[in-house]
Amino acid sequence: MRIHDLKPWRLIRRCTDFPPESAVAMGIRLVLLDLDNTLEPPGARVPSPETIAWVRALEAAGCRCVLLSNARRDRARSYADALGIPAVLDAGKPGLRGVRRALDLAAATPDETLLFGDQVFTD
Repeated sequence: MRIHDLKPWRLIRRCTDFPPESAVAMGIRLVLLDLDNTLEPPGARVPSPETIAWVRALEAAGCRCVLLSNARRDRARSYADALGIPAVLDAGKPGLRGVRRALDLAAATPDETLLFGDQVFTD
């Protein structure tokens, strides 16, 4: 996997607008989630009820979710713990170090992974 192999696929208003069954239909097993401006506004320490419901629906559909964040470690860890998902902190985005760590953590391949982020050049 190389950085230029990653391509934006779809633009949506909020990640919670993406139906979990669409991920399953695509063969997705791992969903990587950026925190700031993707799941929540900057500075959020706890997930919104909407985010919790969406992540639970992804998990129920058979997708593993991992927080992939460059945000401050303590805040990102607190958020991931509140959501009940693992986190790859200090992800080094837009580089691939954190993505590779998340793939290893979930034993997933790039072809079965979906990444949600708010910035093409940083996520």
